[in-house]
Amino acid sequence: MNDDDNNELSDDDIVSAIRIQKIFKTNMRMKMTTTTESLQKISHSDGFNAIKTAILQLEREEDTSPGDILVLRSLQNTVAKKRQTLMSLKSITNFFK
Repeated sequence: MNDDDNNELSDDDIVSAIRIQKIFKTNMRMKMTTTTESLQKISHSDGFNAIKTAILQLEREEDTSPGDILVLRSLQNTVAKKRQTLMSLKSITNFFK
């Protein structure tokens, strides 16, 4: 993203990001069902950090669209929610032991 940009998303950028996100999620679901045996499981924290690194890298690129970053931030929020839920469940479970 260029420093000259004012970081505002146009309506077209938002629509594009939503479409890309839907396609990405659909593709990920299809890949998950076909290759779950070959995938190595990682923690939600590791996934969160990987997405964070990808966002930082894309922000440095000049040809990155705001929609690309928007999609990754949405995925990062999803992972963060799952990570937080697991942390909360873990502490409640430990409380009753």
